[in-house]
Amino acid sequence: MAAGTGEQAAEAVYSLLKQWRLEDKVQAMSFDTSGNTGHINGACTLLERKLGCELVWLACRHHVTELILSKVFTLCYSSSSAPDIPIFKRFKAVWG
Repeated sequence: MAAGTGEQAAEAVYSLLKQWRLEDKVQAMSFDTSGNTGHINGACTLLERKLGCELVWLACRHHVTELILSKVFTLCYSSSSAPDIPIFKRFKAVWG
């Protein structure tokens, strides 16, 4: 899926799990943090409901670190909507 709602993502994953007969084997899920973790309509929450069980959530460490850096940046420099913030370009070049 290139894009979609939490419901569409959860349904796509659930359909594949059923097709592969794995729906009773899943114990954890790995994901990026954008749009997947909403407590009502996030793909992870909806997938747990479809499976009828709670799963271990393993958020991508890069995305989690981006969230932390974003909060620190906002506290230190106020928020920015500019696409090219020099300090983040340096992080990306080194970390990439």
